[in-house]
Amino acid sequence: MSKVKKQHFVPRFYLSRWVLKTNPEQIYVFNKDKSRQYTANIKDTASSKYFYDYPELNEDDKSSWIKKLKDDDLLPPEQINEMIKFTEEQVLEQALCELETINAPIIDSIIKKIDGFKALPISYFLKHHILSYSDITELSYYIATQYARTEETRIAMEQITKLMLKHFSDFTLLNIDKLENDTELLEKMGKENFQSFAKSVKDGKFTKDSYTVEIDKDYTKINHIQILFQLTEDIAKILEKYKWVVLVNYTNTPFYTSDSPVVKRANLDHPLYSYGFSSKGIEVVFPISPNYAINILEPSYIYEKTPTLLEHTLFDCSEENVIHYNDLIVLQATSQVYSNQNDFKWAKKRVKETPVAANKNRQRIKG
Repeated sequence: MSKVKKQHFVPRFYLSRWVLKTNPEQIYVFNKDKSRQYTANIKDTASSKYFYDYPELNEDDKSSWIKKLKDDDLLPPEQINEMIKFTEEQVLEQALCELETINAPIIDSIIKKIDGFKALPISYFLKHHILSYSDITELSYYIATQYARTEETRIAMEQITKLMLKHFSDFTLLNIDKLENDTELLEKMGKENFQSFAKSVKDGKFTKDSYTVEIDKDYTKINHIQILFQLTEDIAKILEKYKWVVLVNYTNTPFYTSDSPVVKRANLDHPLYSYGFSSKGIEVVFPISPNYAINILEPSYIYEKTPTLLEHTLFDCSEENVIHYNDLIVLQATSQVYSNQNDFKWAKKRVKETPVAANKNRQRIKG
C-alpha cells in the first residue's frame, strides 16, 4: 500500500460542510497573516506533507535504532514490534481515518435531526433530546482528537517546552555555585569549560537575557505524535462530563471554522488557570456546519450564572452570538479561517484590531 503523502489535521469530511454551493470541492479561505481571501480545494486545505509520520531515518540510523530496541531487556517483544510498526507504517494516519469514519455519520445525524425542526420555531425544541449518551461519548473523543491533532497544538507544545527549558536554564544560572560540586556535570562539560562558564555567569557577562532556547522541529513532531492519543483521552474524559448544547444559527451570518476548529473561551479570568479544559467556567465550541455548532460548558459555572441553560439542549443564536463565536474562531486559528460564503469582514475586523492574532508565530503560552 502506498503511503499517504498529504495528511489533513482537519479532515475533508468535516471541511466539506463549508464548500461552495457551486463547487463541492472548493472552500473560501481567509489567510490571517496575509489578510487575503481566496478559494481552495478542500483536498489541499488544512494539511501538510507527512504531518503524522515520524521523521525519516537513513538505513544506518534505522538499523541502529531497531537493534537498540531489540537489545532492551525491559521491553517485551510484542511492544518492540509495535514500536517498529508505528514508526515504519502510517499507523497514526490510519487510526485518525478510522475515527473520522465512526464520527462522520454521528455529526451527519445531528445536522439532519435539527434540519427536520425547521417547520416550527426553534423555541419548540429547546429541550428536545438531540444528543444521546453514546453520541456524547463518541464525540468527546472525536472533538478531543481534533483539538490534539492540529498544527496549533503542535506549536503550543513547542512553546511550552521552550518555556520550561528557559525557566530551568535561568534557575541554573541563579544557582551556579551549587553546581560546582556536581561531578556528573563537570564530567560532561569538562572542568575547565565549566569553570570558564561559571566565571562568565558570576561576572555578569552571561545572564538570562544572553540567550534563547530553540527546539529541534523533529523533536517537537515526535513529541506531538507520541502523546497525541494520551492527550486526547485526558481531554475526552473531561468533556463527556460537561453540559452539551447545540448552537443553532439561522441568521445570514454563517459560523466560520478554521485550521484549528475546536476553540475555548474562559468565562473566568485567571492568569494561569482560565483556559484549561478542566477550568471552572471553560466553554468549548466546535462548529459542525455553517448553521450548527457544538457548545460544551463546564456546568458548575452555568449553574451559578444561568441555571436554566442546564435544561436546554439547543440554543437559538442571534447574529451577535454568531459573531462572538466567529471571533473566537478567528483569534484561535493558526493561519486560516474557512467559510461557505465569500464574506470575511468580521475576520478582517478582528485581525485589524488585534494584529498579533495574524502572526502564526505569536506566543500562545504565558511565561
